[in-house]
Amino acid sequence: MIRMVFNPRNVIRRHRLLAMTAFLLVIILVLGQLGFNRFLTINPTDSLPRGVYMKTMSSPAVGELVEFRTPASVMGNIDRRFDYLIKPIAAGPGDEVDTTSGAVIINGCEVAHSALLEHDSQDRAIIQWRDKRRLNDDEFFVLSTRVPNSLDSRYFGPIRRDDIISVRSCLWSWDDESSIAQ
Repeated sequence: MIRMVFNPRNVIRRHRLLAMTAFLLVIILVLGQLGFNRFLTINPTDSLPRGVYMKTMSSPAVGELVEFRTPASVMGNIDRRFDYLIKPIAAGPGDEVDTTSGAVIINGCEVAHSALLEHDSQDRAIIQWRDKRRLNDDEFFVLSTRVPNSLDSRYFGPIRRDDIISVRSCLWSWDDESSIAQ
């Protein structure tokens, strides 16, 4: 017969290990936010699942998430001052992007839930990027259709490869997908 005995030392060891792991994660996140290589970053917005995103070694390409500096032209439409944005790439070099109809059309196909808004969540007028053209070799069109008011290339136009800081991947998310309205 195997006799199991409750050992409080094992519980204490597990709690210490968990506390140390959480503390190290917080330190890494804080250092990342202060600009120390930005290996990990937190996304607090609804345009992507809220969570922790890590830098990858991938190159920018359609479908990848990229982190880039917020364009100066839209800084007035941000509720809180975000120096960086993380958005998925919807179109890349050679793709044709058209926003002249009030929605995003990529290579002749309209993207669902991509209408251009005239006002932000604070009822401020938004400058829209209205153009139809083929993207240059160093341009990417970032677009998040997860929420209708995502601040993306619909409002500031394509971003250049040089503007991209890193490609990101979601490490951990605490968002409930069903809570996002389309």
